[in-house]
Amino acid sequence: MSEEIKPGLPKRIFLFLTSWIFWRNILMMVAVSVIMYFMLFQMLKCGTNHKQSYEVPNFVGMPLDDVLDEADKRGFHFNIEVTDSMFIKDQRRGIVLSQTPDPEARAKDDRTIYLTINSFTPPQIDVPPIKYGVPVKNLMSRLEGFGLVPVIVEKRFGYPPGTLVEAKYNGKVIVSRNVEFKPFQVPSGSKIELVVLEESNAGNTDIPDLVCKTYSEAMFQLKSGHQLSLGSISIDASVKDTANAFVWRQLPPYEPGRPIRIGEQIDIFLTQNPPTNCPSR
Repeated sequence: MSEEIKPGLPKRIFLFLTSWIFWRNILMMVAVSVIMYFMLFQMLKCGTNHKQSYEVPNFVGMPLDDVLDEADKRGFHFNIEVTDSMFIKDQRRGIVLSQTPDPEARAKDDRTIYLTINSFTPPQIDVPPIKYGVPVKNLMSRLEGFGLVPVIVEKRFGYPPGTLVEAKYNGKVIVSRNVEFKPFQVPSGSKIELVVLEESNAGNTDIPDLVCKTYSEAMFQLKSGHQLSLGSISIDASVKDTANAFVWRQLPPYEPGRPIRIGEQIDIFLTQNPPTNCPSR
């Protein structure tokens, strides 16, 4: 029985490479590769909006409400998110101060635009300590440094000129000769009203004798007769009617012929009834 003669290895390789089975498998691999590449390309295109970008609008200076209305009206391709706020007193509250990405930059669809706006509510800040009699120029610079607005609302003749007589907030005295400063908070940008002494060029006058006079009489004599200012008023528990209460003490005290600068202050102490050493009225 004769043995079957098998072809050599090179010939078997040639027969395999030229067979229909080999080329069918090659074609199937190419087809699968093309299909997979096409599917991957479409997935990447859908996931990243490949080559689709839009110009970022300029929202800086716009009120936040207008930004949101504009986004709804035009159907923007971007998300709007406020990430920060700060308070600038000279800017309108609620306007956009800055944005990321910058205006006119190119960004892909569904990108978030981050906004920094001017706060609607000013932050609360501590009022720095204020002392009676300090130089007003230095005080104003200090208050401004804390974000406050110092305003000189009144000037009175007195010495030394340029010093603080009173400080007020919302009309309430917070510092004077008789009122000691107590720490408190106010909104940033609040006004602090200052009353300042200024020097008179009219020279000197005599210290008036105010003891035994009513409050109304003392005020008339101070301002009309001597061109002086009323300083602090100390009232005892007996006083029910300030206008008709009597001066029982004054500072500086009365001394015949003793001069005082025009515009300076006289402090008075009131009681309801005439002091015992006063002449009968």
